[in-house]
Amino acid sequence: GVMSYVLERVAILLSPFMPHIAEELWNGSGMVVNASWPVVDESFIDESVESERSFHKEVVADVESVLTLSGTVSFSSLSLFVAPEWKRKVFALVKSSPGDAKKVLDEVKVSVPKELIGDAMKLAQSVVKNPGKVPSIILSEDEEFESLLRSKDVLEEKFKVRVSVVKASASKSEKSL
Repeated sequence: GVMSYVLERVAILLSPFMPHIAEELWNGSGMVVNASWPVVDESFIDESVESERSFHKEVVADVESVLTLSGTVSFSSLSLFVAPEWKRKVFALVKSSPGDAKKVLDEVKVSVPKELIGDAMKLAQSVVKNPGKVPSIILSEDEEFESLLRSKDVLEEKFKVRVSVVKASASKSEKSL
């Protein structure tokens, strides 16, 4: 079963460092020191879990960066705004055409609602100049919202505050758009 599968691989990995313990864990044939080194089984890797974990690390780093830049030592709540789809579109365009400002700006003009063109063009110009602002993972608005909800308890524990997750498109705050 699963336990024997795991113990077998743990024994093999431990054998160079703790050969006596590894031999006690080993229940394969022969000696553990002669066993083949385990090979990664790609079927066990779930890219969506890896992406979400990476996204959560970015969120924590972003919050810590904001706290450092603002000089904030303590706060009572944390509101995380999920960016609207038009911002995701801008980030995706920059990511798909790195360094090609003209192409990105032309695409923004035709793919973002007219009432948001001004803000979208400013964002596009900013991230074209500084591609490090483009998130490494661009989730849909719903995916990001659900992901943040799943990590809410962890964030509350880490920052010792109440955390709320709000879709910017549903917020009445001008700052969220």
